[in-house]
Amino acid sequence: MNKSLTLLLCHPRTRRTHQIRRHLRKALMSPVIGDVEHGDSRVNRHWRKSIGLDRLGLHCWYLRLPPEASSSSPPDDGVIECLAPLTLDFAGPLKHEKLGPLWAEACRVEPRLG
Repeated sequence: MNKSLTLLLCHPRTRRTHQIRRHLRKALMSPVIGDVEHGDSRVNRHWRKSIGLDRLGLHCWYLRLPPEASSSSPPDDGVIECLAPLTLDFAGPLKHEKLGPLWAEACRVEPRLG
C-alpha cells in the first residue's frame, strides 16, 4: 500500500465543490484521506494510526462569494469573504512531524493558511 500524501489547495471554478472528493479519486487516483465513500479504508486506517487523523481530510478555509448577478453595484462591492481557521482535530495532524514539511510549504505558498 502506498502511504504517500499530497496536500492540495483546490480552487473549484464550477461551484460544484461537492465533487472535489469524487474528482480527486477518479481523475488523479488520489482519494481524500478519511473519505469513507470515495476513499480506501486501509489508507484511512494507516493515517488514523500514524498521525491521528480521525476525520475527513478536507477543510474549506476560505470562501469568496461574489455579489448577486442582478446587482447594479461595482464588481468589488458586495463581495463576501470568509476565513475559517482549521479545527484542532485537523490542525494537529497537519503539524505532525510526518506532515510538518508539507504544511510549512503550504503556508509559505498561501500565508493565510497559517
